[in-house]
Amino acid sequence: MQKKFLLLVVIAMLMPQVSFANGETQVLEALLGKVKAKIEVPKAFTEFNYDQSGEDYRFIWQDQEGKEGSLYVECESDGDILSYRLNLYHTSDSTLAKIDWETGKAKAEFFLNQVVPEYAKALVLRETPAPSNNYYYTYIYDLYHEGVKVFNQVIYVNVSKQTGEIRSFSGIDFSERTYNANKPKITLEQAEVSYLKQMDLPALYNTFYDWKTKKKSSFLVYKLNNGESKGIDASTGELVVNYKDEDNEYYKEAAAQENQSVTDKSDGAASGLTPSERKAVEETKGLLSVEVILEKVAQNFPRVKSATVSRNNLYQEQETYIRQIVLKDEANKTNINLTVDAKTAEIESYYFWSNTPQEAAKYQWSEKEAASFLSQVAPQQFKETKLIEDDHINEDMTTINYYYGRLVNDFLVDGEGLNITYDQCLGEVTAYSKNWSKINFKSPEGMINKESAVKNIGLELVYMETDQGVYRLAYTTRERHMLLDAFTGKEVDYSGKVIEEEAQKFYTDLKGHPKEVLIKKLFDSGIYLKGEKLKPDMPVSEEDFLNLLCQVTQGYEPDENENVSEWYKEITGKATIEKKQTLTRENAVYYMINATTYKKIAGVSELYVYPFDDKQYDEALKGYISLAYGLKLIQKDEEGLFRPEDRLTRAEALEMMYYLLLSTETE
Repeated sequence: MQKKFLLLVVIAMLMPQVSFANGETQVLEALLGKVKAKIEVPKAFTEFNYDQSGEDYRFIWQDQEGKEGSLYVECESDGDILSYRLNLYHTSDSTLAKIDWETGKAKAEFFLNQVVPEYAKALVLRETPAPSNNYYYTYIYDLYHEGVKVFNQVIYVNVSKQTGEIRSFSGIDFSERTYNANKPKITLEQAEVSYLKQMDLPALYNTFYDWKTKKKSSFLVYKLNNGESKGIDASTGELVVNYKDEDNEYYKEAAAQENQSVTDKSDGAASGLTPSERKAVEETKGLLSVEVILEKVAQNFPRVKSATVSRNNLYQEQETYIRQIVLKDEANKTNINLTVDAKTAEIESYYFWSNTPQEAAKYQWSEKEAASFLSQVAPQQFKETKLIEDDHINEDMTTINYYYGRLVNDFLVDGEGLNITYDQCLGEVTAYSKNWSKINFKSPEGMINKESAVKNIGLELVYMETDQGVYRLAYTTRERHMLLDAFTGKEVDYSGKVIEEEAQKFYTDLKGHPKEVLIKKLFDSGIYLKGEKLKPDMPVSEEDFLNLLCQVTQGYEPDENENVSEWYKEITGKATIEKKQTLTRENAVYYMINATTYKKIAGVSELYVYPFDDKQYDEALKGYISLAYGLKLIQKDEEGLFRPEDRLTRAEALEMMYYLLLSTETE
């Protein structure tokens, strides 16, 4: 059974009780029992509402006054939970984690065993970079079958860093699956060769406009474009496509009758319903089935008799339940969008449209005529283009479009060229555009070949759904779109910058270090210095310290090109930063206090008494150091000293960030 997520608005169930068929009532009552057996609804969430689309339901619980939060659960009529989202309004906004990554992982896996026990053992946690600095740990699981990943079956679980509560869960698909043989007949290397023959990996120039410098640049890349998730069959080497329904998923046919009995699908258990839940169950007795509605509508709109239901949704407008029904008549190429009162079948709207051309084309325009036109409008540019082969005639044949891509050094420039649209009913050009940059293009001399580049696109052996519910071994790409530097083969972003593979794990050189526990908490909070080793007792660079400070106080990591940003100038008082310059402990405190709201009073040194036993220190920085000590951002050493002119170590820099975060925690 194909899954989809609901997109309906949150509704409030306020309709009076009416006695009608009991099908929907039985489904809802049984379903609530099954869902509540898998999850815990907070006691404060006594108010219950729901909405429904086909066989899928969304349950909403919240507190009576709407001040505590809400819980959303999307599920199927058989009790399988599709997604879960817990919103709590009064929680700590601290970035500093109270539970570690490993504890959060255990919480996630316990939840999965409760909600999807039949899948839990087949899920493999994906290796991820270090935790981010948001309020949740995100655990990403791939579904495996006999040791092979099932393509596009990814589960996401978010766990609060503060409480360990599951905040969201999504991605599961309960479709029935069959798998072919689990041994490939062709190798990865053979699949790469087949991929190049059938999919290609074109080389082209990509362009990037830098809004800071207001300059446009170009770079030569190999471009992966696998938006349809195509792959290479691991048995035959032929091209296969990930299964897609012909229609958009919102228009799939309803798979079940609204008023069917559920005795064969449920055990009827629905004990312990709250008054609000019971009220919603009783209200559904007043709703008509889709079949009854269509019978009534057909009295005035007989076209619905020859059409089939492809979608039906239930929602509420003020105090009226509305049933939205979309129907299709494939034979006559027509569509109907119907909205009715779900209680009375009174029609709210009826919209019919056809794919049949309303007017036949009177003219025909050829590539030759398009070329002639463009050679007159843009003669120089047209000489440097080629026609891009594509479907360029619209379905009703009334318009025809030609796109000529720009060529430089025999490579296309992505997104640049000449575009023209001709209306074959009117007999004239109705659209024309030119996208042409005046920039320099790097010579292709020295670029690697496709055979080398294809090894970096991430082809991997997976089970791919090639027909509904049928999974075959295939090689496909880990990403749908990717740019590879044409000279190195490394992945680059839209600006041409190399994307560094972040496999950051906790440092290997901190075992037994006095600050190990503290630094691990900071690492789990998403605040860290990159690298396999921390080198804790080495001096920290000014750049690294300021980047840490920016993460803690601004919530983001500065880009490499922002070293002369206004924020840096404000914090340091300098126009430029010497990236490798190390910091004294007193200068580090100066920067840190400047990044807080205390910076204005810190400079009034007469207000402070120096709290350490150092004989020498900078009088101008006395206020900054005293404030930092008062705020418990720094501590005395065993001799009562601060050692202001010593170089700040990397471990000490992280320690300062930890206490700065701790000082700003929300109570």
